[in-house]
Amino acid sequence: MTHVGPTCRRLSALVGLTAVWLLTAAGPAAADPAGPTHYDSVVTAVETPAGVAAEIEAEVLGGDAFLVLRVPSGTEVEVAGYDGEPYLRFLAHGAVEVNQRAPTHWYNEDRYGAEVPPVADAEASPVWQQVADEGEYAWHEHRIHWMSPGIPDKVDPALQEVQEVWDWEVPVLVDGQVTHVRGELRWHPGPPVWVPVLLVGLGLGLAGAAVWVLGAPVAVLAGVVGVGSGLAGGLQVTGQPPGGEGDPFLVVLPAVGVGAALLALALRRRDPGGAGAGLLDAAAGLPLLVWGLLQSGALTRPIAPEPLTGASLRPVAAAALGVGSIAVVVLVRRGLGLLPDPLAEDDESGPAA
Repeated sequence: MTHVGPTCRRLSALVGLTAVWLLTAAGPAAADPAGPTHYDSVVTAVETPAGVAAEIEAEVLGGDAFLVLRVPSGTEVEVAGYDGEPYLRFLAHGAVEVNQRAPTHWYNEDRYGAEVPPVADAEASPVWQQVADEGEYAWHEHRIHWMSPGIPDKVDPALQEVQEVWDWEVPVLVDGQVTHVRGELRWHPGPPVWVPVLLVGLGLGLAGAAVWVLGAPVAVLAGVVGVGSGLAGGLQVTGQPPGGEGDPFLVVLPAVGVGAALLALALRRRDPGGAGAGLLDAAAGLPLLVWGLLQSGALTRPIAPEPLTGASLRPVAAAALGVGSIAVVVLVRRGLGLLPDPLAEDDESGPAA
């Protein structure tokens, strides 16, 4: 049998640590996806003009993040921008196109309004680009949501009840006839303060007890919580309409954590006393810390991106924060040589492969 040399062990651990760090530090890649919020915007009516047989469908996703239109085959719909310029058009054969010269197109790139480049001109001839092909599209429609991280003046959070912010309408042309999608924006109170405090405390306490009392490898915790986080992230990312896709890093980060955990456990099996295996073991929790931070809004906000609810996402975010935070402590202490590996064997020479 071949023994695993120290150089090989250190190189394997270095490669694993580097992969975890690079993928974790890369950060979210999605363009402003929906996240936990205090608001929901509800469609109350979709007018159908006289003489138009087919009905269009509209709904709001992500609480108040995206307005979605679904247009049946054979019907044409146009959506004007905030300056009245051509912005979106749904063609009869299912294609959906956005006007690249419309200031509204660029402004809608961010939930709170993005910078509009000089190329945008409401008076210019449209330059159409196809963005979907099945008559369905989602976009940040700023007429349906509150354009500030702050709370509207008319909302009193001390009341701890659902409060209406405003009624809204979005004008559209259906087969050349003016109609409107109407709805209302509402503010919802978050959970009591003790709920996020309790959940985060439980996440930290249980993760810490598993590592320092039971002697469990961080990689085992990262693997278990990583699977749960990946499932929660996958539900937010998959099945969304074009334009309203979730953040792919909500799936990538847990996958990296689970992969690093499996690699760490494999290295531990080959070399139970190796420092490299111990460092990678702790590093497996780093992607979950980032995932938990991305989802931490669910701890205090009641509405989560579909199909999850704030109540279902809250404990998963707390568990990810707990495992990730303990992983940082363990990683630092092992890196400084202050914390021995609880599963390290007395024989530090390493077993046969």
